[in-house]
This record gives sequence, structure tokens and C-alpha cells, in this order.
Amino acid sequence: MKRPTRGIRAPRLPKSPFKASPSPTSTPAAPRRFDFERLIGEAIDARRLLSISYDDDFAPRTFQPSALYHLTSDKVCVTGIQIRNPAMVAENGEPRVFEVGKMRNVAMTDHPFTQAATVDRFDKRYAKGIIKSV
Repeated sequence: MKRPTRGIRAPRLPKSPFKASPSPTSTPAAPRRFDFERLIGEAIDARRLLSISYDDDFAPRTFQPSALYHLTSDKVCVTGIQIRNPAMVAENGEPRVFEVGKMRNVAMTDHPFTQAATVDRFDKRYAKGIIKSV
């Protein structure tokens, strides 16, 4: 007896929140913000949380940066843990990636973080180079 082959799908694997998310390389890069890049690098060195306003946010997010890196030659991104997002409470504590050029405001807070997320330097998202990491 033959097994049916049509209409059968392979089971879906659970999504890992730490897997590299698809890169938005097809979208045009926002102008680089070297002042924000410098401030994010300082926050990584000082192990301080950031307050960021991203794209069309109505309230700032609290973010724990892990790595600042080149996505393409003209895009710089920061990855880390989103501590608080007033607009999407369900996303609190989730790993996130932000394009630095799309940030409207960045400020280093006085709140330190001690548990730094580890950065796998061999992850394909860092192929263009890491600027700063924990």
C-alpha cells in the first residue's frame, strides 16, 4: 500500500527567539547616525540601558544593547534585549534588532545591566563586522 504524498507537510519546528532574524537588506538604508552609534558603543562599554525612540514610536523603549554591527556597507544595527516597550508589552524581554539610522532619539540611562546577552561572533548577521559588543 502506498503512502499518500500530496497535501502532507513536514511538521513545523518551534521558532527560536535567538535565531538571527531575516535582515531587512532589501529596504533602503536610513542615513547613518554616527552620534547614536557612538552613544550606543559607550552604553555597551558602560553596561548601561538605553532609552530609544524608534521609527514611529509614541513612547521611548528601554533597551539592553549587546552588539553594534554593520549589516551592509551603509546600514548599522544594534541587537540586544528589549526591556520595556509601552506600545507592545508582550514584546518585553524579547531579543530585538534595530537599525540605528531609523532611531529618532537615543539616551543612555543611569540603570546598569549585569546579565549581558552573549554574542556569537560567528553568527551570519555579523559577517560585515562588529563595531562593539559585550
